[in-house]
Amino acid sequence: AWAFCVFEYAIERLYFPWLKGNFVFVIVGFFVAAFGQVIRTLAMYTAGSNFNHLIEEDSRHDHRMVDWGVYALFRHPSYFGWFWWTVAIQVMLANPISLMGFSYVAWRFFKDRIEYEEGTLVEQFGEKYDKYRKTVPVGIPFIQ
Repeated sequence: AWAFCVFEYAIERLYFPWLKGNFVFVIVGFFVAAFGQVIRTLAMYTAGSNFNHLIEEDSRHDHRMVDWGVYALFRHPSYFGWFWWTVAIQVMLANPISLMGFSYVAWRFFKDRIEYEEGTLVEQFGEKYDKYRKTVPVGIPFIQ
């Protein structure tokens, strides 16, 4: 994916140089990407030992549901941050093809992952998690 992104940038820079380096795209993309990275980093920090890159299907004795800090704003802040970082980098580079492709692939990945992960979280935390997911948004378009 990143090789395609670089290839697209190089080809478009050669044939459509007016498209690249647009100050508005660069600034908006940079700030959205930075915001996404900050949210993702805060998610890992806030969750501490409860954060794992793999979906934990079995509950650990010390596993706690995190619903404070950045988790009070976004149900899956790490996914939120990663999604927006990925999309924003393509905006910053003014890569329209990669923007569409990365947006769809990242969206599809997180939609499927969140659906699966939330099933395991409901099993582990029951009504407490179910109430949480009804009140805290994901922050990725069209994912409830």
